[in-house]
Amino acid sequence: PGQDEREIFKDLLKELLEISNIVFTTINSSGNFIFDSLKHNISHLIIDESSQCYEIQCLLPLRLLPDKVILIGDPSQLPATTFSDFSLRTKFNIGLFERMIDNGYPYIMLDTQYRMNNEICSFPSSQFYEAKLKTHYLTIEKDKHYKWIDEVKSHYFNSKSSVFVNVNGITKNENTSFCNYYEIDMILKILSFFPVSNYCNIGIISPYKHQCVEIRRIFQTMNINDIVVNTVDGFQGKEKEIIIISLVKSLNNANTKENVSFINDSKRMNVTITRAKHLLITIGNRNVVSSANNWNDFIYHIEENNSLINE
Repeated sequence: PGQDEREIFKDLLKELLEISNIVFTTINSSGNFIFDSLKHNISHLIIDESSQCYEIQCLLPLRLLPDKVILIGDPSQLPATTFSDFSLRTKFNIGLFERMIDNGYPYIMLDTQYRMNNEICSFPSSQFYEAKLKTHYLTIEKDKHYKWIDEVKSHYFNSKSSVFVNVNGITKNENTSFCNYYEIDMILKILSFFPVSNYCNIGIISPYKHQCVEIRRIFQTMNINDIVVNTVDGFQGKEKEIIIISLVKSLNNANTKENVSFINDSKRMNVTITRAKHLLITIGNRNVVSSANNWNDFIYHIEENNSLINE
C-alpha cells in the first residue's frame, strides 16, 4: 500500500480504538504505536496466561497506565520459554505473575476444573495444588457417557482411568533428543484396543521431539492421520478424551539408566498429566523414571490405586 493508504489505515485504527469498549490484543502488540493515541484511560487491563509471559513483556501494556490490572495464569504449569541457560539461571523465565506470588502478594485460586475426571485429577491436585482442586459436577456427569472408553478400561485397564504401563525398553540417542521403539510398539498395541473411528479423540504426548517425529513417521506409513502427536510444550492448553504419554527414558545401549532430570521438571510434568479428560495411559520404565522424584510420587500413587500394568 502507498503512503496515503497507510495513513488512512492508521486513522481508522485510532478511530476504532476510541469507540471500542473492549480491545483484544497480544501482549507484544500492546506495544504498538497505535495505543499511544488513546485519549481515554484504560479502566481494567487483563493479561491472560500471564505466567507464560516474561516479566519485561508485562511492561508493554502496563505503560498504558491502566486503573486496575488483573493477571490470570497458572504458575504450576509451563513458564515463558527461554533457550538460554544463563536466562534460566538468572530466572528471566519467571513472569510477573509468579514473582508476585513468590513474594507473598495475595491471590485468588480458581479451584474448580472442568476437564479431568476425578481419578485423573486426584494426583495433580495433591502434588501441585495442595489438594484443593475440585471437579465440576457437569464434568463428572459427562464422564459417565463415554461407554466405548469404559469398555476399553474394563477389558484392558482394570476399569481404571489413570494407568502406568511398565515397559522395559531401550532408549536411543538421536542427536540432542531421544526415542524408544519399544514404547512406540506399546502405543500401537494400545491403539488396537480402540475403534479407528475414535482415533480423533486420542492424543499422544512425549517429552522428546524425536519420539514424536518417529511416531508420526510410523503413523504415516499406517495411514493414521487423526491422532495428534506432540511434545509437552506443544500440548499446553490442549486436551483430548484419551491421552497416551511416552516417557521414553529407559536403559540405553550400555544397559545403564538414562538421566531423567528433564522429565522431572514439575511444571512440565503437570502439563503432561492434565491433558486427558477420561483416560490417561502413561508408558515408561518404572525403575528408571521413578528415580525422578515427581514421577516416583506418581508411580506410588498409581500402585496405591492398583493401576500399574507390567508388560
